[in-house]
Amino acid sequence: MRPFVRTGLALTAALAFGCQSGSARAGDGDAAAEQAQKGEQAEEADMLESIDLDGHAWEHRIILLFAPSATQADYQAIRDALSERQDGVEDRDLVVYHLFFEEAGHVGDRGISPVATRQLAERYDASDDGFTYVLIGKDGTVKNRADEAVAVDDIFGRIDSMPMRRREMREE
Repeated sequence: MRPFVRTGLALTAALAFGCQSGSARAGDGDAAAEQAQKGEQAEEADMLESIDLDGHAWEHRIILLFAPSATQADYQAIRDALSERQDGVEDRDLVVYHLFFEEAGHVGDRGISPVATRQLAERYDASDDGFTYVLIGKDGTVKNRADEAVAVDDIFGRIDSMPMRRREMREE
């Protein structure tokens, strides 16, 4: 199975090479602006419009963090706490999806569109006006969810109590 279904955004902005309004002349600044616009379009084209979480089955546990934007307080609290405990995140084979309704989210360095966020929110019953945390086990089932920030120790404790994780710890 593939971890993601990739569908690029249709690029609606067109570059007007050699066409300018008013009396301004094309120059080095215009070339830099055109290059920046191309970079933004490439980022939009590479943004995930749909996500298939089934591709993580039996390899990764998933944390979905839904919030209106990256400035939401509960989101920031859990994001910062997970970042401080990165070794624990990696030890538990966690993949964290940062999903926003008002702006692009991300998983690793891949962008996620608000459209993809809405699709997952519908599937996991997350509200678009607040915070939702969802923990998904390697078997693909929801193991925990909350509508407020959860302590990382509680997340790790829940994972460490799972039979599959116990077996992983014995084998390490």
